[in-house]
Amino acid sequence: MESDEYDLMDATEATMWWYRALHTRLLAALGDRPGPVLDAGCGTGGFLTLVPASIDAMGLEWNPDAARRAARKSGRVVAQG
Repeated sequence: MESDEYDLMDATEATMWWYRALHTRLLAALGDRPGPVLDAGCGTGGFLTLVPASIDAMGLEWNPDAARRAARKSGRVVAQG
């Protein structure tokens, strides 16, 4: 994915209907499970910011810039690969 697309994702994922619906469904599916959770293809980390702190979660992102952005944004471990 082009770096411009990651910029767009980062700017819109908190407000765009598609991301909001996706994140709501994923959080509902998690329920009260203790984890661990792997967000594979975490992009810029929008979902990781919403996972409750009580759940052990980490991200995996192919793009190194997006992985760094996701780690900064979420405060979670995000591996690039």
